[in-house]
Amino acid sequence: MADVELDEPGFYASFSIEDLEGVIGSVGSRLSTGRALVYEIVHEYLAELGATMVQAAEEYIEASDPAGRIYVRERRGTAVVHQASAPGQPPAVITERLLESFYSRVDDTPTGPVLVFGNSSPEIEYTELGTVKMAPRPVIRPIAERVLREASIPFSDSGAILTAGEEFVGGGFVTAGPSGHYSPAEEFRAVSRRRPTRP
Repeated sequence: MADVELDEPGFYASFSIEDLEGVIGSVGSRLSTGRALVYEIVHEYLAELGATMVQAAEEYIEASDPAGRIYVRERRGTAVVHQASAPGQPPAVITERLLESFYSRVDDTPTGPVLVFGNSSPEIEYTELGTVKMAPRPVIRPIAERVLREASIPFSDSGAILTAGEEFVGGGFVTAGPSGHYSPAEEFRAVSRRRPTRP
């Protein structure tokens, strides 16, 4: 899978059709337009899959019934009672920022289209990985896994396999650093072991 450039901070997982050239070779004999049509179909498929992941992530958080501790927070000078989520649940909504920060896009790379599904809010690092004081409340991984289990893949009769990038398979997710660049060979291992602390 090709490197992916991020425009914003946050966490993401990436997905592509494995060995797209082999699929093109297999399908090409049946399609008069060959490569261009296969790329277009895969691009549209990944775009729809990404939109499904974003919608599923938003619904997953909104449908959650937080079962964590109850405490009072001050918000804009007003005391607000808040019930946190329990470990393993999706994060409880305090502000809409995390909920509104899910995104998906399809990047065209030299090896074919790549779906990027993630969240650009500052809170996502804490909810996905947890902190020294809070267990993880993941959203990206469970949603990606659920959608991928249910996905029907174009050209599966020609050997097409939907695969996740190393940042997903390797157990970690990618935090976009100052350069906004992810290099699969090195960075995902460090991110998967990192335990951030709240500022």
